[in-house]
Amino acid sequence: MASVLIKNIQRVLAINAGYTLADLLNYMAGSATTTTAEITVITQGIGTPDPTYHVKPGASNGGSFYGAKTTTLATTINAAALTIEVLPGTLATWPGSGWIYFASPLEGIYYESINPSTTSASGNDEFVIPAVGGRAWSGTASTHTAPVTVSQIIPWFVLGINRNVIDGIFNFAYIARTAVRVGYQAPDIPEDVYSEERSLSASLFHSYELVQESAT
Repeated sequence: MASVLIKNIQRVLAINAGYTLADLLNYMAGSATTTTAEITVITQGIGTPDPTYHVKPGASNGGSFYGAKTTTLATTINAAALTIEVLPGTLATWPGSGWIYFASPLEGIYYESINPSTTSASGNDEFVIPAVGGRAWSGTASTHTAPVTVSQIIPWFVLGINRNVIDGIFNFAYIARTAVRVGYQAPDIPEDVYSEERSLSASLFHSYELVQESAT
């Protein structure tokens, strides 16, 4: 028998080796939102996935896979850059917001919009990165030297968690989606939808945290 416990998970927390449940409770009682010496934030989402797929902004990610799209970095960027220039014309079919990935140094980045080469001051297509939650969405914010490949990544988002009491496991339901645009034009056109379930032993769960969703 299984029943849904929580939907649209924002964060999943794990206790690092050498620390205890008391450290987790102290973390949860404080104001920290990122990984610390004691606690690892296993999953933390950003962005506004299409509501068609029933995933709320901030829903937790659980890994990712490469999308079908790649482009090439046109101008070297540092670890603080919030505009990423790529070759002109190459982002015409990319979704209006999404995720990109540099392989070395490893960094996953969330972009909130695309500025086409026809309107950008640089004359290149540009990924526009939010000041909060964009750089180092995974990995570490780093310098990236042009030219290098920029790959699209597709995150798995957690739709819900349920507990199978008989088998003593927690089941995580994930969803991922791809989308395109035509000539940079909104809205995103949905393509493929993927779903997956993963399970963890109930013995690994000792507590959980509900994070209140912002009204804005």
